[in-house]
Amino acid sequence: MRYSIELLCTTVLTATVALPLCCEMKAHKFLKYFILVVVAGNLAIVAMVLISGLSPKAVPLPNPNGYDNFVKAGRMLVETTKVYNYESLGKEELAALVAKNEAALELVRTGLNQQCRVPDDYSPAYLSRRMPDILSMKQLVVILCAQGRLAELESHTNEAAKLYLSGIHFGQESSRGGVIVSRLVGIACERIALSRLESLTNRLGEPECREVIQAVEILDAKAEPAQETMQQEHAWSRKTTDLRGKIYALWQRKTLQKQESDFIKKQQGNALHRRQAMVAFAVRAYALEKGQPPQTLADLVPAYLKAIPQDPFTGTNLVYQP
Repeated sequence: MRYSIELLCTTVLTATVALPLCCEMKAHKFLKYFILVVVAGNLAIVAMVLISGLSPKAVPLPNPNGYDNFVKAGRMLVETTKVYNYESLGKEELAALVAKNEAALELVRTGLNQQCRVPDDYSPAYLSRRMPDILSMKQLVVILCAQGRLAELESHTNEAAKLYLSGIHFGQESSRGGVIVSRLVGIACERIALSRLESLTNRLGEPECREVIQAVEILDAKAEPAQETMQQEHAWSRKTTDLRGKIYALWQRKTLQKQESDFIKKQQGNALHRRQAMVAFAVRAYALEKGQPPQTLADLVPAYLKAIPQDPFTGTNLVYQP
């Protein structure tokens, strides 16, 4: 039988528990109860596998779907080697690179003005088919940052900040509704753009800092929870894994739980980074207006922040040291 190895393991484990009873029971009674326990155990495993195989209803994709524009944009990119090395390019070479990829950038802007969701077809070939497009998302956020860098070199700092905010937004929307690998790429995109935005903290005026704070607060509120991503991951896994794989997953449950725990920590770390940047811009705006930094984060509420951001790891308010 195809699954004899898994059933044999169950049998051996059950036998280990039941053997001490052998001395107290007659042989035929022991055999009878032993068989019943083994059968019950195997039925329980099969039931768990079958129940886990039930797939949730697919979430309808928006129409139009901004994600489709991201995919098209990723396939249009040119000179991708230069894209990744944009920070080392001079002003003229950077301008030429951005100009060559303007069509892709326009598609990204169009996509960001639409609802976005990664298609959840739950097919066995999902990753092999989607992976090139998923990886291209990182190239797209880099070209967005390259455009922002060009704006900086042309002394359009406020425009650069808006482009970096678009990069953070893109990281969220390009992975919304996707599985863990898609969301991890989205987190990487957010961090790339957020790092560029943070570099402008002390170069923006008070009104511009307020605009950044408001935009980041909105992005923070709209961030997709880690639980939703894991639900998509579980649904895809259940749909594409055969019975043997599902039984194996039961034995590897601790390993899978560790992987999910690591993902949640990365998601929390990303949220923490985003909220710390929000605080930094609020402190900057306060100092520009008041002539001195705030003493506590409470000084920033509600004039600069709607509320004191929370640490996603602890669930408590962030701590600020003047």
